[in-house]
Amino acid sequence: MTAGNISGVEREHRSDALLPIGGKLPHYLELRTSLLLNCLQTLVPNAAGSTNRQRLSASLASRARIGMYLEINEKLHLAYADQRDGRGSQHWWRLFFDDSIREVLEQAASSTALFWLLSRIVSFIGL
Repeated sequence: MTAGNISGVEREHRSDALLPIGGKLPHYLELRTSLLLNCLQTLVPNAAGSTNRQRLSASLASRARIGMYLEINEKLHLAYADQRDGRGSQHWWRLFFDDSIREVLEQAASSTALFWLLSRIVSFIGL
């Protein structure tokens, strides 16, 4: 993965059978697109900034299909999950990872989720 581009070995699951949820790595987070972008930008410092975020978003959009599994590297894999909140909503992804990047990813995901929750509370009470 480079700044603004997600690359790796892409695989497609094409079958009438259900797609297994588990990946090839021991841990995973299920994330909406916006939170996934935050995590990816945390992992790759050169991917920071709005221009790279737009490029990453476009790269994800082109892969938003059932059965897509991308092996970014030996420590990080990505799979498309679904669009469970309906048409026009964000897509959901499964980000699979090993122990070596677990702490960084979980911290990035939880801090972003906490920031989002606090901003919603503040806007709700009108501060």
